[in-house]
Amino acid sequence: MADFTFADIYKAASLSPGPDIIHLRQVSFESLRPEIDATRAVTLTRLYFGLPVPEGTNWFRDGFANSDPSFSMRENEREAAVLSACLLAAAIEDREPSAALAPLTVSVSGTRIPLVWPELLDFARAGLLTQAIKSSRAKDASAIAVSRPLASKTGQAVAAIAPNEWAKLVEVLKEISAEAANWSTKLSEQVNSALVLLTDHQAELRTEVDMLWWYVGASSRVLEIPFAKLRPALAAVMAGFDLADLTHDAIGPVAAPALLQRLLGSQRKTQTAGTTIKSAVDAFDQKKFGQLRLSNAVREAPDIFPVLAAFSKAAEIGKSPAWHEPFRRAASVDPETALSPLELAVQVYREKLLLSRLVD
Repeated sequence: MADFTFADIYKAASLSPGPDIIHLRQVSFESLRPEIDATRAVTLTRLYFGLPVPEGTNWFRDGFANSDPSFSMRENEREAAVLSACLLAAAIEDREPSAALAPLTVSVSGTRIPLVWPELLDFARAGLLTQAIKSSRAKDASAIAVSRPLASKTGQAVAAIAPNEWAKLVEVLKEISAEAANWSTKLSEQVNSALVLLTDHQAELRTEVDMLWWYVGASSRVLEIPFAKLRPALAAVMAGFDLADLTHDAIGPVAAPALLQRLLGSQRKTQTAGTTIKSAVDAFDQKKFGQLRLSNAVREAPDIFPVLAAFSKAAEIGKSPAWHEPFRRAASVDPETALSPLELAVQVYREKLLLSRLVD
């Protein structure tokens, strides 16, 4: 977003509002920017892709109507997409993970095209990488520092008190008490900050160890079957599913895609050129759908979580081809959509991360 202005994005969308309109939009934009959370990021993503918004757009419409009463959502789909893209880009800069995860999951590895400014998807990928790097650096335990208290200023004052100068003694004692309380507070704050950093660092190390053992074991945690024995599409889905379960923050490690690539590549001498959502679902044991423990959010927003929604539809309706058409209508995605194994794994990984943001 830093490299683009409102005018740039309007122009890229073949829209040419005057400077007065752009100014009014900017005023509303600045008031809405701090309010973007996971739920609103999903709404903005729907507008960005031109998808239905069942949760409504009152907050979005009212936010821009406050500075421009003539603003309307009717017959104004492209401008709504432009403003949504701007807000998503700003939220990515503000380190809201859902603002990057939502458009990336909805794009389904580029198979679904947004209404305007497709460069936002590249910006989202870069934003997630930047956030992951900054998050890792922020947990560096070597940054811990607890300073020593300065020399007391009350020593000379105590020595200068003459016998029977009780009033002065009381004042000096008050200074000593205040000084001690001040340093106790500072020490407590420093120790607390150090403990938080150490706790975060330990949690990150624990996550990395868990991921390492999972990678070495090379088995699906849900199905308890080695990935090498699963069909390529299902192996990819379950790898992304497992890795998301092992990730304890909203961003995940920087090396997550590389880890998935190495895991999937190490299981077969020849990579499968393409896999489909349908082939992944059909390879899943119908008796084990309950083990996925998919939340209601997947059923309520199948267009946001298309791969997980395909499994949900198959569990609800039954084997192929019974679930195909209901899934296609609900998710606006073809069950025959083909992705590479890595793309499918990363898609599921991101869907699960976004889902955890919404459910939590």
